[in-house]
Amino acid sequence: MQISKNNYKASKLGLKRNKSIVSLYELYQIVQFNHSPLITTLIADSNANTGVLLDLENELKDITDTITVALSERHGISINVSG
Repeated sequence: MQISKNNYKASKLGLKRNKSIVSLYELYQIVQFNHSPLITTLIADSNANTGVLLDLENELKDITDTITVALSERHGISINVSG
């Protein structure tokens, strides 16, 4: 839910929507990708390489696009997954 709240706050400031968000904690980190209506969440050790986690978005693109389209069709939402 963190990415949804931050996107809402950013839109109130006239900023664009976030593609991803990283939250760092003492023992772990959370990386979230916004593929609305799908949000992919990765949870890793705080010492994990954040750049590698962010790069996973590209590796997961085919499957997240498929899931996003399926969710959108199920809920009657029009989306564009290209780009």
